[in-house]
Amino acid sequence: MFKNLTELLFPIHTKPMEEQHQTLHQNLPVRHDDSPRIEDVVVIGVRI
Repeated sequence: MFKNLTELLFPIHTKPMEEQHQTLHQNLPVRHDDSPRIEDVVVIGVRI
């Protein structure tokens, strides 16, 4: 999962926060209530 997350984050790190949000929302798997929990992902963005 870490390698896949890195491959997802690196190309978008210079894009605007809203575009990053949309890309992550579209590409990170969605957990459904009836599926088993494999791992949780927390992504925090900081704008300086």
